[in-house]
Amino acid sequence: DGKLSKHEVESAMTMDQIMLANDPDGDQKLTEIEFLQYFDRAHLVRFDTNGDGFVSFDEVRAHVDMGRAFDCFDADDSGFLETLEQYKAQALYRSVQMHQAGNNVGTKSV
Repeated sequence: DGKLSKHEVESAMTMDQIMLANDPDGDQKLTEIEFLQYFDRAHLVRFDTNGDGFVSFDEVRAHVDMGRAFDCFDADDSGFLETLEQYKAQALYRSVQMHQAGNNVGTKSV
């Protein structure tokens, strides 16, 4: 149908999978550049609670889960990701798939 539901997005990937896939040095912290690929600067400031300039996995977990991430991407509050709203979710999913393929981990299909 060309739409992604919250259930589909939550079933396809977890925040931990996303963080691992987007943390190339494996230090369990996202740099500003890594974080801003998917979220805006306001989220960076809010999530970086200790002010060290990085967003740790624990800081992400304290602020967002896949349901909340979906809500951020769902700009028109329709309950679905449609057209342009899908790009960030699809990019996140692709990053998870590439990371898992490179590490011989199974992936879920959307």
